[in-house]
Amino acid sequence: MLNLGYRDAAERHHSLRACVEWSHELCSLPERRLWARLSVFNGGCGLEAATAVCGADDLPSDEIVDLLSGLVDQSIVLAEETASGRTRYRMMADIRQFGLEQAEKEGELHGLRQRLARWCSDLVVEFEDDAGGPQQPLWLRRLGPEHANLRAAIEYYAMAGEDAAAGLTMARRLDLYWSATGSLDEARHWLDVGLASGTGGSQERGGALALAARFALLQNDRVRARAFLQEAARLLTSVAIALL
Repeated sequence: MLNLGYRDAAERHHSLRACVEWSHELCSLPERRLWARLSVFNGGCGLEAATAVCGADDLPSDEIVDLLSGLVDQSIVLAEETASGRTRYRMMADIRQFGLEQAEKEGELHGLRQRLARWCSDLVVEFEDDAGGPQQPLWLRRLGPEHANLRAAIEYYAMAGEDAAAGLTMARRLDLYWSATGSLDEARHWLDVGLASGTGGSQERGGALALAARFALLQNDRVRARAFLQEAARLLTSVAIALL
């Protein structure tokens, strides 16, 4: 029975692929463009993000809501209401993978990843500025569904060479989010990645090292915490001396 299951797996895969391709052919050209561009979102998106990342001269922002509705009607995109009452749009894995292939074929994938990273970076700046007060629960509910997109943005910056410092800055600015959601392992990972890149000024790196030390201490990793603090002290001392 198990062998029978594996034997027809390839056939089912080809049938599913054919179904996705057929659905793609039924879409209008603007719907196909939006399908490909929406695929850059790892964890789905809201209308605001879809408009910011997917909108362009060949896909006007004021048309995106209608195009989204069309893709939802065709079951290409799923529309779901989040705990905060916002509508979120996502794709099934095979449909999203097909969209990524189309975006890469059109030469848009790198640019889309860059636009998503910038949108996430701007969102994190807003979060850092506004989430320290009574808006904190609302912000945490807003960022929760974006977790996969935030991760993708930090990873994009980490691999972007000259923009690697932006990933380190994002990881540091998410301090409150990492702490509130208990994502200490992931926080430490992205801080380590950013610090290992060697980018960022002494003040930025010093702040990131101090944060990494706090997370390490919370996990009872005292050896690493001490090493982070010593390096942070060295960097921040050099900054203070330079200002004298």
